[in-house]
Amino acid sequence: MSPAERAANMSCCAVGCTNRFDKNNKTRKFYRIPSTRTPFKANKRRLWLQAIRRSDWNEQMIKNASICSDHFISGEASDDIDSPDFVPSIFPYSIQPGKDGVAKLERYKRKRRRDATPSRCPEDGHQCTPSSISPTECGIEAGADLYNEGMVPKTVHDDLQLKYSQLHTECDDLREDINKLKTENEQID
Repeated sequence: MSPAERAANMSCCAVGCTNRFDKNNKTRKFYRIPSTRTPFKANKRRLWLQAIRRSDWNEQMIKNASICSDHFISGEASDDIDSPDFVPSIFPYSIQPGKDGVAKLERYKRKRRRDATPSRCPEDGHQCTPSSISPTECGIEAGADLYNEGMVPKTVHDDLQLKYSQLHTECDDLREDINKLKTENEQID
């Protein structure tokens, strides 16, 4: 099936939604269900499927499914995990977000603006952005936890921190083993 034929047959997969693709409608977009190629997309896919609540699906149906922009608060899907539009949330069977959904979207937009606005360093008041500060300039100890809430989910950060600690310990153990082997080798010669 060609992309043009697929688009012509595209309809929203949400229960009760009768929206179909219309090339003349420039405001309504369709989004495919995320794939499972990466852990990020697999997690997004899981959340979307939970929100859509289709019990009659098989993998082939999911592969070809699309959801329309009417199911997102802003009218567009987002790849930002903090965005209220990361997961579709407007469905006939759910509590309509209404003012609450709009409020979530506005809070998200304000947070994005704050994050993009340079801040003042507490020590000397110079203007800086998080990427322009070295840890030593703002008094962060070497090896300190540099978790930034907006960069990765806390669970991912914690898993990476644990893995880093395990690898660091393993590296130290291997260095110790190498030094022992060097000492033994010197004694043999």
